[in-house]
Amino acid sequence: MYGAGAGMVSIHGEATAFRFTHKTDGFGLYHSLRFSIGYSLDGFFLPIAAKFILFESDHHLETGIGLTFPIRDRGGADGYPAAAAMGIFILGYRYEPQAGGFLFRVNYTPVIDTKTGEINSFFYGLSIGIAL
Repeated sequence: MYGAGAGMVSIHGEATAFRFTHKTDGFGLYHSLRFSIGYSLDGFFLPIAAKFILFESDHHLETGIGLTFPIRDRGGADGYPAAAAMGIFILGYRYEPQAGGFLFRVNYTPVIDTKTGEINSFFYGLSIGIAL
């Protein structure tokens, strides 16, 4: 299992940049734009992403794009590009209570080698955390 951090375990911080609410005839659409930065605990990658969170409830659709930068060269091991940034796309489910508390995410995160354009589609992520 590899997500945006391109490693088995990574740590991430996230901040909301904008919140939007659109109301038309009683139907409300809520979404927010968030930015995140992380660090893979194996010390190889630094992911940075912009995420779009949809729906005003505790259950959300999460989409996003970003780049995962190499911190150290893996030499092309495990299907990772050698010393090249990787493009990432995020599509998944996010449970985040509006009042804060326990956070859970599961997502599909294909990774694109920016040198060759090759897409590695076996990446997915599972996250737990705390929403403040």
